[in-house]
Amino acid sequence: TSGDQAKADAALKEATANPNNFAEVVKKYADKKQKDSYLTKMYGYLATIEFSKKEYDAAETYIKNAINYDKQHTHGYEYMLGHLQVIKNNNEQALKLFDDIYSKQPELATASDLQTYMYLLADAERYEDCTTIINKYMATGQWFEGLGSFASTVFEKDGMLQESLLCAFLEYEYN
Repeated sequence: TSGDQAKADAALKEATANPNNFAEVVKKYADKKQKDSYLTKMYGYLATIEFSKKEYDAAETYIKNAINYDKQHTHGYEYMLGHLQVIKNNNEQALKLFDDIYSKQPELATASDLQTYMYLLADAERYEDCTTIINKYMATGQWFEGLGSFASTVFEKDGMLQESLLCAFLEYEYN
């Protein structure tokens, strides 16, 4: 409606004028029922911006705010936090985050999330879990250089020799 548009325009104008006060702007303009969802998403958007600028400490703060603000709903920000932990070489913490969010919301995992998760699982020598994630990744239809070799090694270590050979041939075929 035009009233909603005017409210959104006013909120955007105020937020743009004072970008450090986004949370206060959302609290002021959001409907009470939707406030938690809006603030969670707002923190997630800010985290994404900071992440893309390689401002990892600021991104981590926003991600944690997004996760903690509305604990009733998850929006997959734990995946982003997991990626951030990988960048910071905190792979054990990253794996815990991926394990937790994937067990709760596997449908929110992007191909990038799955790729990172499978490497973390392989690094932890959890080959059976890794094969599950590799299969899910392959079902996305995406391919990256080295996937066949990586999958071949994991399948071999998990005792799946036919699958290992198939993946080795796929690597040869696609590269």
